[in-house]
Amino acid sequence: MAPRICMLKRINSNNNKLVLFHNNYSLRALLFLSRLMSLLMFILILVFPNSLMVSLEFLMLLVEVLI
Repeated sequence: MAPRICMLKRINSNNNKLVLFHNNYSLRALLFLSRLMSLLMFILILVFPNSLMVSLEFLMLLVEVLI
C-alpha cells in the first residue's frame, strides 16, 4: 500500500509542475503582448506626433480586444 501512495504523490507533483509551467507560459505571453503594444504605441507617437489621441484610442481598442 505504501508504494502506491508514493506513486500517487509523484503523479500529483508532476501535475502541479505542469500547471505551474502552463501559468508561467501564459504570463510570458501576456508580458510579450504588453511589450509589443508599448512598442506599437511608441512607433505611433513617433510617426504621428500630432495625433496622440488617435494612438491612445488605438491602444484602448487593442486592450478591449485582448480582454
